[in-house]
Amino acid sequence: MRFTCCLLVCALGFAQEPKNPEGGRDTGEGRAIHFVRWRKSAESGAIYNAAWRALEPHLLDLGRRRLVDFDGDPERARAYFADAKDVALVVAFGAEAAAAARAAPAPPPVLEVSEATTADVVLRVDRERLAVLVKLLRAQAKVALFGPIEEKLADLETRRCATAAEARGCDVAWVSEGGSLPEGVTLPVVTTAVGLPATLTVRPDPASAGLKVAALVVRKLRDGRDFTQETVARLHVAVDLGPTPAAAAGIDLKLLAHADAVRREQ
Repeated sequence: MRFTCCLLVCALGFAQEPKNPEGGRDTGEGRAIHFVRWRKSAESGAIYNAAWRALEPHLLDLGRRRLVDFDGDPERARAYFADAKDVALVVAFGAEAAAAARAAPAPPPVLEVSEATTADVVLRVDRERLAVLVKLLRAQAKVALFGPIEEKLADLETRRCATAAEARGCDVAWVSEGGSLPEGVTLPVVTTAVGLPATLTVRPDPASAGLKVAALVVRKLRDGRDFTQETVARLHVAVDLGPTPAAAAGIDLKLLAHADAVRREQ
């Protein structure tokens, strides 16, 4: 009897569908949702994982493909979409990945997740809320902006800069989405861009973004409804206190209360 039960358990185990490490179906067969990204980032990985888990109870007739990286290579992206079969929908992280999917020989529906204001899920930080956080970092700060467009933060003097020399006289450097920090800047750094070391990092919360992605996918594939543009209201705030206690001097304790993560640079 015990031997028979063991055989039954094994048979049931082999009959189950393969599981993705994040949970859920990933059989590699049939129509599926494809997840792709232009470049690797921890944030896009977290959004993907949250969306994958949220989709688990839905769309039972569709599979889901693991996240594919193009590493900024247009040829790799073109080859991927030229060979992709039975694509029900593409979730593309980055405007470039979305453009490559739309240029496919038989373009599928494409859900773009990026910082572009035209994206379906916009990963752009609300400027009014950002201004509140910057003031807690440095009250009445003069802000040097390093970004692709001219912008202002409420009640803060903001100067768009291209070099460290142009930022002289400012109290804080802000690197906005799509911007980069030039060499020689020694100011405390606030970033709303991805993957940049900073005293204050403010980004849309990836778990919330993943839920937005999942909701739009379900509405499109199950209900036949067009995408509506979504922004992520919840923020993820990280504060780096610097290598020494002196480096953290002047930071308002209220800022730490807003933080989802507080760390000390090593």
